[in-house]
Amino acid sequence: MELTRHEPPVQKVFREVARHRDATVPALLACLTDSRARQLAAAHPALPPSVLTGLLADDDHRVAEAAAANPSLPAGVMADLLRDLHVPRLAPMEATPTRH
Repeated sequence: MELTRHEPPVQKVFREVARHRDATVPALLACLTDSRARQLAAAHPALPPSVLTGLLADDDHRVAEAAAANPSLPAGVMADLLRDLHVPRLAPMEATPTRH
């Protein structure tokens, strides 16, 4: 998206681009440079997993939370996050007899 390369940057454009479902990776990376669009961009499923992983350590907890909730975050990284939080694994449901 050409608007993300405008000089000087138009801040509102970053937020609108980050919300757009068809935003491209280069446009989303540009959105990460804006403090108000950063959280929105971190939540976008088109953001590459390597970028998402880096955002987990972001100084802004809202950005880190958005990256952690992103469906494109690799399952292994998500499992590590849960392990770090000491979230117990759910045991598989056992078949219980049904009373009639």
